[in-house]
Amino acid sequence: MPIAATIVVVKALFGLAGNFFNFLPERFHPDNIFGTHIPGLAVIFTFIIILICGILTRNYIGRRLIRFGDNIIARIPLVSTIYQATKQLLESIFTREAKHFRRVVLVEWPRKGLFAFAFVTREANGELQKKTKQKTLGIFLPTSPNPTTGYYFLIPEEETIPLDISVEDAFKLILSAGIITPPGG
Repeated sequence: MPIAATIVVVKALFGLAGNFFNFLPERFHPDNIFGTHIPGLAVIFTFIIILICGILTRNYIGRRLIRFGDNIIARIPLVSTIYQATKQLLESIFTREAKHFRRVVLVEWPRKGLFAFAFVTREANGELQKKTKQKTLGIFLPTSPNPTTGYYFLIPEEETIPLDISVEDAFKLILSAGIITPPGG
């Protein structure tokens, strides 16, 4: 099954990459320029462009271009709100420097007797702590298999079950819908 799934995914990616030259006018297609079809050329060009984009975003000029694009999107009503929220969430999930998800817990969700992974984002303080009269945690409960969406809850700490699992391993488990289990899991 894993081999079949890998073949399907790779074939789909090659199919997408194979359409790389479709945006060009017909006279500029490599088949017309070289006089013959070269299998895999679109895949090679796609790989090269992704590599170049990666290199550019790692240097000063690339970072400035990204900042320029961010500024343009920030001026578009509604789109800027969605873009900024998605960007912040993805940065908090996928950057190594960000430690917004401190630890992993289990919570009963969506009803008693069913459990879901959640990530502790903060401990309540200030007015929130005064109003709840008990130690409260802010948690993010991601949806599976797309952990960029989910729910934010405030929950009493005693209603959570602490887990000895890394945030990265929990994300792997969520992304795979439970198929990939962490070591010792």
